[in-house]
Amino acid sequence: MGKVWGGIRVYDTGSQDSILEGLQSYVTNPQDPKAAIIVNAEQIDGFISGFLIFYFYDGPTPNAAGYGGLYEISPLLDLTYTWDNYADLV
Repeated sequence: MGKVWGGIRVYDTGSQDSILEGLQSYVTNPQDPKAAIIVNAEQIDGFISGFLIFYFYDGPTPNAAGYGGLYEISPLLDLTYTWDNYADLV
């Protein structure tokens, strides 16, 4: 495996509806087998305070269509990069 793209993006609760719609689209209508995500809702005292999405793409440049609309949502913090190899990402 050569270069890969991935990392974490952080979203606020104002993005919740878009994130849930994007997640549903990603799961029910997969577009790219090289794209993978893990979605986490972070909670404090029983309230959702934000979302962390871990992104992975098996290649140096992600295919935005492979993420069900999640890629287009503006994050609060974007820690995604192109990495020299998978081991550097993890």
